[in-house]
Amino acid sequence: MKIKIYSLFCYLFLLTLQTNAQNILQLKTDPAQPTTITPVKLIADVQFSSGDCKDKTLTFNQVGNKFETNAMHCLGALSVICYDSDTFNIGLLPAGNYRFFFHVETGIGPSPCSPGIVPGPDDSIDFVVTVASGLPDKENKAFSFHPNPADDNVNLRFAAISNDRFIRIQNLSGATLLSAEAKGTQLSIGLTAFSSGIYFIEVYENGNCTGREKLVKN
Repeated sequence: MKIKIYSLFCYLFLLTLQTNAQNILQLKTDPAQPTTITPVKLIADVQFSSGDCKDKTLTFNQVGNKFETNAMHCLGALSVICYDSDTFNIGLLPAGNYRFFFHVETGIGPSPCSPGIVPGPDDSIDFVVTVASGLPDKENKAFSFHPNPADDNVNLRFAAISNDRFIRIQNLSGATLLSAEAKGTQLSIGLTAFSSGIYFIEVYENGNCTGREKLVKN
């Protein structure tokens, strides 16, 4: 009998906790007006009915120009209002229109916890990434490369020799996977260690980003 009562108590506690347990206060980008040379962060300010709400799992997926982001917060038993900011580091983006879609769930126990009874809310905002002042347009590219899509190697060609130029390759999460000097007019990069997917090649001269292009790895 005690076991049944305890189980019922746990169920009612979970039900109470999940009812209006999570609220999305606002969605925003950092910086507020991103450009092609400023790494982008997507931020969701959230509120919960109990704490501690800091134990969480964040995931995101890019589908075209839409970022589908999710947050799972594992709430504790403290009956206090808890606030948190879920931050997704996207990195540099090409100029264009984008959508930031966010979904939040809550659960009980340490992560990875399971979603509660009541589904969490969704929200979205649109944002624009503009071309930075002084960045070459598509008719005056800082570099070119081939093939694209690529298999084992990609070959880069630059318009001129530079004493202070380097390239880096980033994944969709904004993590730098490769960085190399590129002082001459040509550079070949091996891609055998890269998984199939989408990457970005960035070129920096004298500390400034002068070009960014999408690379597809077969």
